Amino acid sequence: MNLIGNLMKWIEAKSFLGHVVNDYGVVSENNFGGAFQKTSILLCRRQGKLQIVIKTAAFAYLAAGVRYEYIPAHCASRLKEIMEDVEVRSAQKNTE
Repeated sequence: MNLIGNLMKWIEAKSFLGHVVNDYGVVSENNFGGAFQKTSILLCRRQGKLQIVIKTAAFAYLAAGVRYEYIPAHCASRLKEIMEDVEVRSAQKNTE
């Protein structure tokens, strides 16, 4: 990775992420004509608290942006319930 890329990663970690405990990678990629969006999930320790971070980066011809959603780690069991419900509903839809 080049010097500017390393600098941007350092700024992102210091300003928005904190210490990245685990990077779960890209979970979604979308292409909307000339725009591209990528969503990834990370587990970070930020301000002394463990948080799940959903990072969405969007790029277009003349613009770019990154959005961070912070979810407290204690909400993980609720997220697990939601994901299990989605899996069940998805399996039901595929059998209909």
